[in-house]
This record gives sequence, structure tokens and C-alpha cells, in this order.
Amino acid sequence: MRQMPHRLFLIGLVVPLVLVLAALGIAIAREQQRSRTELVERFDMRAQLAARFVEAYVDELADRQRSVAAARLSGSNVTRSDFEQVVSARGYPAAVLLDPEGRLLQVAPRAPQLLGRRMTARYAHLRTAVSTGRVAVSNVVASAAAGIPVTAIAVPYRTPYGRRVFSGAYDLAHTPLSAYLANFHPVSTSRARIVDAAGRVVASDGHASEPARGGRGVVVSEVAVAGTPWTIRASVSRRALLAPVEGSRAWLPWLVLAALGALGVVAIVLASRRRRANELLHAAHARADQAFEHAAIGVALLGLDGRWMRVNPQLCALFGYTEAELLAMGALETTHPDDLQASQERLSRLADGTIGAYSVEKRFVSATGETIWALTSVSLVRDVHGQASHFVCQIQDVTERRRLREELTYQATHDSLTGLWNRRRFEEELAQIVGRARRYGECGALLVLDVDRFKAINDTLGHHVGDQLIAAVAQAISSRVRATDGVARLGGDEFAVLLLHVTREDAGAIARDVAGAVRGVTVNGDAAIRVTASVGVAFIDGDCADPQDVLIRADRAMYDAKAAGRDRVAPA
Repeated sequence: MRQMPHRLFLIGLVVPLVLVLAALGIAIAREQQRSRTELVERFDMRAQLAARFVEAYVDELADRQRSVAAARLSGSNVTRSDFEQVVSARGYPAAVLLDPEGRLLQVAPRAPQLLGRRMTARYAHLRTAVSTGRVAVSNVVASAAAGIPVTAIAVPYRTPYGRRVFSGAYDLAHTPLSAYLANFHPVSTSRARIVDAAGRVVASDGHASEPARGGRGVVVSEVAVAGTPWTIRASVSRRALLAPVEGSRAWLPWLVLAALGALGVVAIVLASRRRRANELLHAAHARADQAFEHAAIGVALLGLDGRWMRVNPQLCALFGYTEAELLAMGALETTHPDDLQASQERLSRLADGTIGAYSVEKRFVSATGETIWALTSVSLVRDVHGQASHFVCQIQDVTERRRLREELTYQATHDSLTGLWNRRRFEEELAQIVGRARRYGECGALLVLDVDRFKAINDTLGHHVGDQLIAAVAQAISSRVRATDGVARLGGDEFAVLLLHVTREDAGAIARDVAGAVRGVTVNGDAAIRVTASVGVAFIDGDCADPQDVLIRADRAMYDAKAAGRDRVAPA
């Protein structure tokens, strides 16, 4: 009977000890599993971030390619010279230009026997771009011209003559993808590659060994790159990846065999592990804060109410406000008034889940009132319950890039001497006017004007005087037409005027007024040198065959005016 209390006492010690040890063992097992899962998820996240980087890189290449094609390859007749200039300037080893039906308009290197053939049956990425109107990326192929591995990006773009597809090849040895993958590794034994649908290597981290495809001792992550046939394939030894947490197993036998003293050891191990986890978490937060604060572009957190929650220094510098001033404002207060409604609609669609993210070029207004064009990318962040929490905004200044793009577009469509439309722009505008006349019955007229005896003046007084004369004639013509009309220099001393919404009588009266204005032009300040022009007039209505027919009729009428004695107007 006296042993009973002792036994109960032992039981009272052993049972709680066993329960405590069991509870600690379960806690440790769960902690290890969570840590393993977290490390594997981080590895997967690295692969996903790599896929997003590659996707953004391909999108940027496609945007640049589309801008160049739209500016330089949108005319009715893309010449070999224009096409080769674009290919040479962009450094493409090979390139093709397709019409809306997938027929070859131009090719580099030259292959005249292929012009006019449909290329969509042979190349899947061209077939996708032509049929869907979306950017398409090819698998890796060996360039027939340069004998190097390349991949091609087929970019559809709109022209007045229908949607075209411009596809340029990229030398894989000269892209930043391999350098990016070389910095991918979370541990030294990890491997990463980008492969296409056929398993050919697009880029690698520089290691000769291929990433493992699977196995018990290997962690594998494969992430498809959206919009391409490529896949990020990354692998790492499970032991190396989980090394930060697997080492703690050495403590488990001691925890099972030890008594109360082991509880202290367990507490130390758990405290140490928790501290290490907190350090890793704090380090991750610190890295995220550093990336946020020192990003080369503006980065901000935006509340669902449209007010800034956090802004980085680059965004403050871009807008010209202090951090405190921006945090006291709403994002829409810095948005240009003309973009305000569209910005509100996009944020609303993002908040209600209609779209997951968007990227758009929009205007902002700085503290000094200056208009800033910025590439704005916005995505929605949700909390652990899946509810909308806030927006993440990336804002990159593209004002200078847009200015250069607009300048290039202007140079491509205007005459450098007079500032008038050049022939390419004139042909595009004429095609649109003839199209509206045939479709809606809108009437107009084309005036073709040629300066009389310009060659004699140019040869006698010199080319610099000839240039002054051409500029003065251009100014005289522009002064006699409406703001809605268009004036172009077709070349040399030949000009054209497109008149909108006029009758035959109106067109004749304007032509005579223009001819009279030219008579008032003096050469080098010498009024004794008489400047005249012959003008041909072609009326545009629904019966016009095509733009070329209108131009031919106006040109013939101009020569009729010259044959009749010059300095006069002749109708077609």
C-alpha cells in the first residue's frame, strides 16, 4: 500500500514527460515540414520569377519590334531597301515580312524565289501570328544564313493595308537570358535552363550538366513562359536545398532518450530554430525593402481607396513631390486629366477581378505641372483569405522614349525641307480618302501642282536658292488651304493638296487660289523673277477606281495645264 503513492508519483512524472516529449516531437516534425515546404516553395517561386522575367523580356522585344515595323514597314509598298535597313539596324540574322494572308512580302537574307509564297504552313509561329493576331515565338532553330541557333518573334501590327506580320530572328548567344540564369542558383548544386517545346536549349546557366528531370533526391520545378513555347526547367539536390533544416535531425535521438534535461535542449533547439527562421524572415523583408527603396523605377503600394500607401524615392523624384506629400495625395491626383477616366476604369476592373493585372503607357502631372509619360504596371495583391488588399504599381518614365518615337514617326512621314507630308504619308492619306469616298460617298479632290521652269531657276541661281523657292512655295500653298486639308511634297518641285468635303466648283476655286498664291512668291527677294505653277485637279467620289487612278488623273491634268501654256489650272 505504501508503494502506491510512489508508483503514482512515478506515473505522474513519466506520463507528463512522455506527453511533453511527444508534443515536442510533433512540434519539431511540423516545424521541419513547414520549413521544407517553404524552401521548396521559394525554389518554385524563383523559377516562376525567372519565367516572368523571360516573359517581360520577350514582351519588350516584341514591343520594340512592333514599333519599328509600324513606323518603317507600314507603307503600301515596302521596298527591299527599307526592309534591309530595318533588319540591319536591329541586328536580326534573319527576318520576314508577311501580308495579311501570310504571303511573303520581304525576306532577309534575300531569297527572291520565296516572295509571294505562304509561309504559315511551314512555320508554326508565323501561322499563329497571322491567324490569331497575337505575338508568337518560335522554337530554337539553326539559322540557314548564319549557322547559329536562333529563335524568332513574329509580331502582328496594323497598317492601312491590313494587318501584317514582321518576324525577326534573335541570336541566342547575344541575349541576357544566360547571364540571368547564371545568377538564379539558391545553392551551388542547382541547375537552370530555358528549353523550347522540342527540348532544345534557349539559354542555360553555364553548367554543362542538364537539369535533372525528377527523382526522390531531386527537387524539380518546371514553369512555362507565357506567350512562348519555352519552359524554365530548374532542379536542385533535395539534400542541398533542405540543408538549413535537415541538420536538426541529429537532435531527435537525444530528445527521445533524454529526461527533463533534454527538455531544455529541445527548448534551446526550438528557440534557435525559431530565431533562425525569424532572421531569415527579417532578412527577406530587408531584401524586399531594399529592392523597393533602391529600385531604378518608381514603385508604390496603392490602397483600394486610390491613395498611396507607400512610395519609393524614385517615384518621388519622378513626380517632384516629397514622400509625405505623395502619401497625403491620391494616385488619381497625379494622373493627367485626359487619362483620369481610363485609369479609374482599369483600377475598378482590377479590384473586382475582371482582370488580374495591366500594363499601359499613361500620363502623369508632376509637381511643376510637367506632363510625364510613364509605363505603368499594376497588379492586385490579395490577403490570406483571398480578399483584395491593395495594388502594387511599377511606374517607369518613358517620356524621352516616346519623344524619340514620335520624332522618328514624324521624320518617316514628313519632308525635311518643307515640313509637309512626304510621299509615303500622302499615299496613306489619299488611300483613306478614296476608301471613305467609295464606302460612305464622301467627296474630295486632289490637286497636283508643279512649279513652272523650276529647273532653269535652280540651274541659274543655284540649289540653295532652289531650296528657298521650294520652301516658299510650300508656305504659299499651305496658306491657301484649310486646316482640315493636307499638303504634301511629292518630290522635287511637285506638290499635292488633298481637299476634304468639297464640290467640283470648290476644288477649282481653291486650285486657282493656290496658283495665285504661288505667283506672289519671289526668288531671293527678286520680284522680277516670276514664279508660276501648273495645277491639275482630280475630283474624288464613289466612282473612283483606286488611289493610283486619282493620282494619275490629277497628274495628267497638271501636264495638260503645262501644255496649254503653264500658270493655269486644268481639271481631269
